[in-house]
Amino acid sequence: MKPARVKGDKMRIIAGRYRRLRLKTIDGLQTRPTLDRVRESFFSKIGPSFEGQRVLDLFAGSGSIGFEVLSRGGEYVVLNDQHPKVFQLLID
Repeated sequence: MKPARVKGDKMRIIAGRYRRLRLKTIDGLQTRPTLDRVRESFFSKIGPSFEGQRVLDLFAGSGSIGFEVLSRGGEYVVLNDQHPKVFQLLID
């Protein structure tokens, strides 16, 4: 089974203040961004609102989880990734 590949700017925020905002990702298989449907399921299980919450995303990749939390009212998110290209993409 091949891993899912997401190219270019196919990732997006799915809910909240920044809904539909496109996220950049790096090409290749070094990272595997969390797909929209997986994030949707994840956030429906743990609750729709993160009002005032602080979150640590240790394997940020595209930052989709952390940015989704901010979009849903999170106060503070720390994004961490060891891949240099990902790190540069997140701070841009």
